[in-house]
Amino acid sequence: MTKKILLQILLLLVLVPVAASASGPKGIQSPSFWIGRLENPDSVVLRPKEIGELDRAIIEGTDQMADVAAMPDAVSGLKLREWLLFDPVPTPEEPRFTSGGELVKRPFFDALARNMDIKSVLDENPVKFGVVVEHADVRAFPTDTALLKRPGAFDTVQYSNISPMEPVALLHRSADGKWGFFQTRFARGWIRLEKVAFTDREGLEHGTAGFMTGSSW
Repeated sequence: MTKKILLQILLLLVLVPVAASASGPKGIQSPSFWIGRLENPDSVVLRPKEIGELDRAIIEGTDQMADVAAMPDAVSGLKLREWLLFDPVPTPEEPRFTSGGELVKRPFFDALARNMDIKSVLDENPVKFGVVVEHADVRAFPTDTALLKRPGAFDTVQYSNISPMEPVALLHRSADGKWGFFQTRFARGWIRLEKVAFTDREGLEHGTAGFMTGSSW
């Protein structure tokens, strides 16, 4: 897999949605719409081995991404603290507003930092594997409260969301026991533990046998 091929494919991932939007809604959901724009639609772009190489190159080149099933049995405290503080908790000097437009005060940020429970990070932190069982938010901090840089702006705490049956690796828990800091395939962040069922590495690789819900784990 050459860097040139990787760059071309990544460019396609960006340009195809743009082209779809610019072309209008008619026909863009039809395969023929896209096939008709290719000079050689039946030509092989990548063979299975090259697809695997591309997958590995994307994961290795993107810090937030991971092959969850290949995660180590433990992560170092140094690395885990770095991940937990990737987005530092805002301070009153960096104004944040709730979705209702109210200014967030210092006690909220202090409580949020305590709930991240960074003091409990060990020198070596065991990894536990699981699968998402309900649609869930992936958050920058263990809170459902939206934090906006200005009233009407987007929620800076919302990283993404994740669908059922996605594999995840638990790296750390919040002090209140309601949230877990997880590695997903595409990002690291906080997910409510009740949204995840836990298993061992073998169960993760072979199905759902032996799952235990996050609320009872």
